Amino acid sequence: MLKITPVFEIDEKERLCSLCEAEAEVEALTYAILSDESEIGVCQFKFTKDGGAILLLRNTKGSDDEDALVIAGRAALDFIERNSGNSAYYHDKMTATVAKKLGFKDGKLDLEGYFGQCCNK
Repeated sequence: MLKITPVFEIDEKERLCSLCEAEAEVEALTYAILSDESEIGVCQFKFTKDGGAILLLRNTKGSDDEDALVIAGRAALDFIERNSGNSAYYHDKMTATVAKKLGFKDGKLDLEGYFGQCCNK
């Protein structure tokens, strides 16, 4: 079963990012990506003046689950859209295929209407 779990401890953020051969952004919000309780990736993102940015979205070394990255990316985008604004950006620590699957064009994604409309909006 796939789980996307928030990580709050700085040491844990650094450890997870090292498993993905990346440096942690300790100030960033972080999700651990787990499959059957095994760590298979990490997603880091932050709020910006224009919305939010995905800083890192990568599998751990030895894992190649692009679908899990897309699900974690969508979770981050949902959090950004609900709490910050209607635009998202990504940095080069995400593969182009994952960025394309999430809907990014030229590093930017308009979140207005991205998740559809709900009866409460």
